[in-house]
Amino acid sequence: MIELCSNEVQTTQALVLAPTRELCVQISGDLNRFSDKVKPLNIVPVYGGASISDQIKKIRRGAQIIVATPGRLMDLMERKVIRIELIKFVVLDEADEMLNMDSRKISIRYLQKLLKKRRCGCSQPPCPRKSGRLRRLT
Repeated sequence: MIELCSNEVQTTQALVLAPTRELCVQISGDLNRFSDKVKPLNIVPVYGGASISDQIKKIRRGAQIIVATPGRLMDLMERKVIRIELIKFVVLDEADEMLNMDSRKISIRYLQKLLKKRRCGCSQPPCPRKSGRLRRLT
């Protein structure tokens, strides 16, 4: 994903969706370390429990990659801070968690909007029943 994003364009080109704040921070840290070796990219983690106004400022300064938790992503989409029509690549980390009906924080409608006509990667442990639902979303 780092190689596919341009550091010459300031708009958001990729989105990584993580189910928890801890995973969001870990992924953005890893992406920053990798991008330092390949090309400098502005990678912004967005999650609940941190200042949304600071996160909005960082995104508006130009974030090529956003790593988000579902709740904060929906909030930023509703505020029209994140324009998903410009995003080319989407990664769902622990996709099975995103589809867990008991703790679902992001609606199927948002997932369909995100995945439509984009390159998408999913990371999940084997779970055949839920995997079929994920394939139907794309």
